Amino acid sequence: MWEGFWAGKFPSSHAALLASSLYLLINHSENYSVIAFAVVISLLLVYGLLEDKKRHQMIESYLSRSSDGELKKITSDDLFRDFNGHNVVELVSGAFIGVSCAMIFDWLLW
Repeated sequence: MWEGFWAGKFPSSHAALLASSLYLLINHSENYSVIAFAVVISLLLVYGLLEDKKRHQMIESYLSRSSDGELKKITSDDLFRDFNGHNVVELVSGAFIGVSCAMIFDWLLW
């Protein structure tokens, strides 16, 4: 369960939560400043998820070139790879799942 909700796996549960929240906010709020603020914050969070992947790849390449055996073991055992953010496909699929679920629940509950 840890890997599915916290570690960077397919699809992104963070993007799904953001997209579903934005969908419901856009459909049920008339305060455009709140919607704009939520969109900007969501884009910043998604950008951070993409940057985490790049940052982890850079650190992993540094650790693999290290002369310390324990640091090399982290990269050779793929322990560090479990927490490496998301790529674009994972984010888009998570957002699609989030919007789909929000549309279904919106249709059922309203």
